[in-house]
Formats: sequence, C-alpha cells, structure tokens
Amino acid sequence: MKFITLSCLTFLGNLAVAKNQQQFKTCQTDFDCNSDFHCQVTTDGTFSMCQPGARPTRRIFVCSDQTNFHGDDIMVQNLNFRACLSRCEAYEDCNAITWIAETDQGECRLKHLVDPMRQATTDDRPMKSCKAVMINWVFKPNYQLQGPVLTKLQDQNSMRDCMNACMNSDQCGAVTFYKHHRTCVLNTRARNYIPVSANTPNIDAISAIRHGYRACFANGNLKLGDVTINFIGTFQDCNKCISSHKSNAFAWLMSTSTSESEERIGKCYCKTIDSSMLSTIAATVSSDNKGFIVCLA
Repeated sequence: MKFITLSCLTFLGNLAVAKNQQQFKTCQTDFDCNSDFHCQVTTDGTFSMCQPGARPTRRIFVCSDQTNFHGDDIMVQNLNFRACLSRCEAYEDCNAITWIAETDQGECRLKHLVDPMRQATTDDRPMKSCKAVMINWVFKPNYQLQGPVLTKLQDQNSMRDCMNACMNSDQCGAVTFYKHHRTCVLNTRARNYIPVSANTPNIDAISAIRHGYRACFANGNLKLGDVTINFIGTFQDCNKCISSHKSNAFAWLMSTSTSESEERIGKCYCKTIDSSMLSTIAATVSSDNKGFIVCLA
C-alpha cells in the first residue's frame, strides 16, 4: 500500500510539474500548447505563453498604418500594439482599435464601431487602426492547396472540423481536407492550388481559403472592370490590390509553371469595378475552366 501511495504521489507530482512547465512555455499559436491550454499574449505584449483554459475563437483583423477610427471608444489603455490587438480580440464588444505610438508603450483605444462597415480616416501621426472582419470562406472542391504548413491533423471527420481548427489560430489562412485519409492540412498562406488527379482516386480533397472580403467566388472569372495591374503572389498577397493599388476586386489564378525546380505561386489580377455594380456582381461572375478565385472588397 505504501508503494502504491508513493507511486500516486509521484504521478501527481509529475503531472503538476508538467502542467507548470506547459503554463510557462512560450508559443506562437494555440497548436504550440497542449489541448487544454491556449496561447495568450503577456500583459506587456512582448511575447506569448501557454495558459490553461479553453481556446478562444480567433478573429481576423485588417490593419492599416496612419489611419484613425474617430469616436466609438469603449476603453483607453497604455499598451503596445500587440497587446492592444490581443485585448480587443479577447473583449467581445470590441471590434476595432486605434493605436497611437507614444514614448511609453503607446495609447490603445478599444472601440465598438456602431457602423462596422465604416472605414478609418487617414492621419499623419505615427499610429495604426485595425478592424475585425467577418470570417468567410471560399471553397475549391477537387483541389488541394500548396503553402507553408501550420499543422496536420489526423482523424478528422469533416471539412467543418478542419475549418474550426483553422478558426482557432490567427495564423491559419487556408485548409485542405483529405476525405479518404480523414486528414486536415492547415496552411498559413495559400501559395497555389492544384487539381486532384483522376489517376489518384485515394486523394479525395476539398480546400477552403479564409478571407474577410465582401464576397469570393471559386471557379469563375470576372468579365467586368479593367485589369489595372497583375503580379505573382499568394491569395493573401492579392490584398495589395485593395491596400496598395486602390482596386476594389481581384482575381487569383493558379500557377501555370511546369517547372519542378521552382516554387509555384499563383498570380493576382487587380480590377477596378464601378461601385454601383458591386451589389449585383455575383451575376457577372462567369464559369471559367481555368479556375479563377474572384474576390470583391
């Protein structure tokens, strides 16, 4: 009996040590922590550590420099940018921030935008604003994505399981679900997409890319609007069409390269469309065998 008691004490002691070690483990994403822990930024925002508790649903924030959301403040704190964004993400009523660089950590303004569609105004001061966007998905059946792998998950029952796992990581941008193998591959970025070959029946795949645009359509092409510029880039890089080139739509096409020695990356086509057409644009997205992914800002 004494031996059993000591064994139990040893086991409990080891369990406590393991839990303590996990709690102080540095992390980048929730996947760096045990299943009953989540990755949380420290109060000063300098790094993140694994902390016990359920993993929160992560939200996507779109940020821009030298911009300001005037008004709608719910809280003002002295925090650096990373901690400011993390605080907003953890606070359900917060859907935007404006962070102003100061000699100290910085001024963090947590906001609840009454009109979540309004845009930030330009401001010459050293500052940035971020707004939470609705998370949407664009699906590509019978395609598999290529890009930096965040993690691979086994024994998954559905595409929904893959999407939920992706939603719980702010670094996940896309997923591919292999039905036959019940496996999810989570990618940080979608560099390219390739069709599933008819010669490989065991690869029954469906992919999905996470986005915050007004709408995205797969396997289509947008005949309206002029192509203002095009460039090689990931799906996420195509956001430069909106942020840098002042377009309000883009089409992303998989790489046509046949080289085995170079990394294959898709191509972004920036488009400018009459704003009066945006509400009815879905009717103008035509079927295209090339498999464009078309998005509207």
